[in-house]
Amino acid sequence: EGHHHIYCSTASNLAEKYIETGRLDEAWETMVTIIPLITKEKEWFLYGLGRNIITSCIHIILHFGAESLQASSLWQTIKGILQPAANNMGTNQYQLAVSASKFMGDTELEQTLIRNQKHR
Repeated sequence: EGHHHIYCSTASNLAEKYIETGRLDEAWETMVTIIPLITKEKEWFLYGLGRNIITSCIHIILHFGAESLQASSLWQTIKGILQPAANNMGTNQYQLAVSASKFMGDTELEQTLIRNQKHR
């Protein structure tokens, strides 16, 4: 269990570097290896590492486009936990979550996030 966490943390940092340097294919491949491990942890999305992973997923989604295999696979992972995770996000991450919902055409989630933002 602890090894998973260390691996996910290292891989998440690597994915962020790939995103920063425009190597989005590699970033996506990295996320695909992390997600099955991190999602085994209960409430993984409430912690810093989880929020970083979500942010990386969103950057990859925005890069590849809503219709892409990459975006849809990552969106399936994060859409269900975006709302509870967003409660622990900073303003920029929160805005990114709202943008991703809109980008992926999930109007209901987008509206929920916007409504919740007003009460933060």
